[in-house]
Amino acid sequence: MEVIVHPLVDDDLVSHIEYYSREAGAEIAIGFYEEFLRCLGVVEERAKAFPMYTSRLRRINFDRFPYHILFEVLDESTVHVVVVKHDSRDPDLGLDR
Repeated sequence: MEVIVHPLVDDDLVSHIEYYSREAGAEIAIGFYEEFLRCLGVVEERAKAFPMYTSRLRRINFDRFPYHILFEVLDESTVHVVVVKHDSRDPDLGLDR
C-alpha cells in the first residue's frame, strides 16, 4: 500500500522531534522518529486493521511515546497520513487536513 503524508505532518514531526531533542536528548528524539517510521510501516502493511477514530480516519498509537497518527484509507492501495499528535492534544487538531 502506498502511504502519502500530508505536508503539515512534516511540521508536526519537526516540532515533536525538536521538543524531545531539547528536553530529553538526541537519542530520545531519534527514537521518536524511528517509532513514527515503524508505525508508518505497520499502516502500510495492514491499514484496515486499525479502529476508526472518526467516520473517515483511523488511528495507530505509538508504543514508546504518548502520540498517535491519524490516517485515511483512500482506496485499496493508498493511505493518507493526516496528523501526528500527542495523545492529550485537542482531539480536533488536524482533522480538517
